[in-house]
Amino acid sequence: MTGTEIGGGDGYDRTVSPADADVIVSTVDELLEAFDDVSSGDVVYVDDDAEIDLTGRRITVPAGITLASGRGRGGKNGGLISCTQRTARMLQIYDDDVRITGLRFRGSEIGYYDPSGDVWDYNSLALRAYGSCEIDNCEIYGWTHAGIGIGNVGEDATSSDAHVHHCSIHDNMMSGLGYGVVIYRGEPLLEYNYFNGNRHSIAADGTSGCSYEARYNIQGPNGLVFGFEMHSPGGERVDIHHNTFQYVENRNGNVARSVAIRGTPSEGATIEDNWFYNATDPGDNRYVDGSPVVQYDNDAGGDGWDNVLLSNNHFGEDEPAEDIGHPRNGPERAQLRVYVREAGVETDYLEGATVGITPHDGTDMSRYDGSYLSSTRDEEDYFGTYALFEGLPVGNYDIFAIHPEYEDNVYTDLELGSSGRQPPIVLEPREEPEQIITISGRGRFARYEFTVSGTVEKSTADGATINSYDSIDESVVTGRTTNEPDSYEFTGEITSFEASSGVEVMLNGERVDPSEL
Repeated sequence: MTGTEIGGGDGYDRTVSPADADVIVSTVDELLEAFDDVSSGDVVYVDDDAEIDLTGRRITVPAGITLASGRGRGGKNGGLISCTQRTARMLQIYDDDVRITGLRFRGSEIGYYDPSGDVWDYNSLALRAYGSCEIDNCEIYGWTHAGIGIGNVGEDATSSDAHVHHCSIHDNMMSGLGYGVVIYRGEPLLEYNYFNGNRHSIAADGTSGCSYEARYNIQGPNGLVFGFEMHSPGGERVDIHHNTFQYVENRNGNVARSVAIRGTPSEGATIEDNWFYNATDPGDNRYVDGSPVVQYDNDAGGDGWDNVLLSNNHFGEDEPAEDIGHPRNGPERAQLRVYVREAGVETDYLEGATVGITPHDGTDMSRYDGSYLSSTRDEEDYFGTYALFEGLPVGNYDIFAIHPEYEDNVYTDLELGSSGRQPPIVLEPREEPEQIITISGRGRFARYEFTVSGTVEKSTADGATINSYDSIDESVVTGRTTNEPDSYEFTGEITSFEASSGVEVMLNGERVDPSEL
């Protein structure tokens, strides 16, 4: 795909070379030995001319490594990893920091395959991503179940936000199964891929926790059933934008459904800025004869779309404006959504965080006329709370997030453009410093009461005594003092202070005017 890098291969700019490798392998035994010996951060390189047959094996990719070969580097095809019969999941990826790049994965049945008996007895899958890994610049073909499986459902449910980009995923087409990518649970990003000749190019399980975003992809002219779809009951969120669907007629000669929403996504589906070669615009009707976009199996009656938004799509083979469909002149500008989460909280994003971008390694910002800062906000488009930067020059950035109740954090050196997506920035809750307030009547009897915004407890600091007649009710302190001082340890701020007569007040060892508290 000249000038776009879609599908990876020649022209892809993030290739790995043998010089980057910690170990180079050419055989099954060498690969298994390398996986036993490597550490996080290492690169295992499959020789460009190697053909490694993993038939019958199920192998876990070690945490933190890059498994690479040379697809697209100097016209090379990259090393080949294959199987000649059923392999339920050949390579398993459980960790978030794994990268698979520049390889070819060939299954046992290239193109349409109609088995005898239960299709699950014949299912074969190249890569199963349980962690939020990166899979890029790979060619994946010939798999009866799927080229890539993402997440898992059931008792051992696993959510994956895998990033699959710049891959050529084709000819995975078994009757009953046969997917380019199948999503079971998670919020993966699928971009700059070339799909063709699959039963479904993108399939999704449709149960709770199942969402995806597909952008900047090309669906080629061949297929069996659907291009991109979501199974019933509809999953949570589907976001399909800036793709081109050349898929007009399926393998059986019937009208091809490029996008099928089979149910009602609980958080909605957005289908916008796509180019469909099929000229039939469905308009307000979710199931028009001959339309490339349909919705069915939903609960709402009538012909209207049910929690599905179609916007600014182009129907027909005549070329639309450049901002509709797949990128045709390379990704010169980019859009960045930044998600912020609290450490240990995987279900919600933080509202009210401030996100900033800092150009890195000489990125030219002269063409960028937006703000360098953005606050996270909750919007129905896409996947929830995020900060948005639009029209950024392609380049490298440091991205930081701050929040008044959390420690600052930064995601360094993000490569933004044809292959940029960072995991959520994680913020640790801020530990408020403990402070000491000491109150003395200076020989005169005095009652006092004060309130703090955080926590408070009695203390013996500054020679204070602890008496039963001094009380704490959540954040409100009531007490009395004469000569012996009373001390309290607290977090936050003192929001009110009253005393019946003059008292001496020390705050963190320094005398303060009680009227100013």
